Amino acid sequence: MAALDGKRAIVTGASSGIGAATARALEEAGARVYTGSRTAGNLDVTDPESSARFVEAAVAELGGLDILFNNAGLSRGRDPVWDSLEEDEREVIETNVLGLMRMTRLCIPYLVEDGGGHIVNMGSVAGIWSYPSGSSYVASKFAVHGYTRALRDDLQGKPVRVTNVALNEGQRPRIAAVDKDGTRSEWCPRFLVDATGRDTLLSGQLGLKRIDKRNNTAAVFGHFRKVPRRPGDKAGMITVYLFDHGWFWMIPLPDDIMSVGVVGTRAFFKAKSGDIDALFADAVAATPSLAAHMADAEPLGPLAACADYSYDSLSYVGENHILVGDAAAFIDPLFSSGVMMAMSSAAFAATAVEGLIEGKKPRERIVRAYERKVRLSLKSLSWLIYRINAPILRDLLVSSFDLFNTRHELITVLAGDLYDRRRFLSPLRRLQLAYGCLLVLSKLGFRLRGGGIARAGHI
Repeated sequence: MAALDGKRAIVTGASSGIGAATARALEEAGARVYTGSRTAGNLDVTDPESSARFVEAAVAELGGLDILFNNAGLSRGRDPVWDSLEEDEREVIETNVLGLMRMTRLCIPYLVEDGGGHIVNMGSVAGIWSYPSGSSYVASKFAVHGYTRALRDDLQGKPVRVTNVALNEGQRPRIAAVDKDGTRSEWCPRFLVDATGRDTLLSGQLGLKRIDKRNNTAAVFGHFRKVPRRPGDKAGMITVYLFDHGWFWMIPLPDDIMSVGVVGTRAFFKAKSGDIDALFADAVAATPSLAAHMADAEPLGPLAACADYSYDSLSYVGENHILVGDAAAFIDPLFSSGVMMAMSSAAFAATAVEGLIEGKKPRERIVRAYERKVRLSLKSLSWLIYRINAPILRDLLVSSFDLFNTRHELITVLAGDLYDRRRFLSPLRRLQLAYGCLLVLSKLGFRLRGGGIARAGHI
């Protein structure tokens, strides 16, 4: 399931820009979204009747409400205070402040009725630092900032998560967060490193997140006790089991807990009827070697499911921020290679941030080097993941005949050796060479078998 699967969201000011990008990001994350704007003709937040009709229609269509993104806003006039027009000031305040307050007031009863939710008010660094010839807009954003703080106070004790980030070229980012106990923290760092993991805070807010539609796998997983580990010094090693439609992971965790999950294509999951417990049990039964290890397994809780969880970002570095680890990109966790990718990107990001702050090297060079390394790792592992169910790659994995020392190269890639330059072919290139040779042989009727290469249908 996607991260926001089944969530119901309202997005105002959604005709273009941040509003449109946020609506797309919410939909890609699995939410059902109802959008409104003056341009679309279905919402004018300055009009009480229009706002009430819009909220009523949205809740009726969505069947409830979990998320409100107050994005509707505008700016008028670029004159000093003494030359500002009252009609411009009134329009800015009525839209940016009173309209936001009106939408919030109309939506809160539905959010509370459905057990709580998330209200996001579109702020700005103009609500923290003023600038010349922008008095109306600055005043409106200071008001939004104060209103949001008061709103958080009123919502204490209710399951409402509040997070706000405001970025602006040439100024420091501002981060404000409120935890579940209502404790508020604020920072204004020189540079913001987004390590929020699969919450993808910045790439989601900035409309940078892209779902990888080609890697359309899904997973069902859970934690178990009484699952035996491998003997001796291999007890902590991850084990992977292949079956016809995908693969299982078995990851040892502390306190004798084992994480066990099945990854398969959408077609595999759609072909199965029943709930995820029945699907998981059927997949285990279809994998005899795994079933033997799971014979006495005791689940520690309900199984979980997720889909469409592979993504990347249009860019990883901004004027004063950088995305690292899963906040930048995430790929099907084949053999847990994603852990090494995240750790490596954090190390590369530290070097990049140091260079950007010191300013001793050209910014373009630093950004290009960081993004190249992140995309290289994604491209390399994607090549493997797209082919994990292909007979040729599976033959390479299980055959005792190791063509071109391929198994060693595969382990090298999965261990994260994706970045160092080689005098000859990199481990990935060697693996691809072996795959290409076997692909040609397969077209001639041959396949890799236990002892070597044989005609298909023969051992």
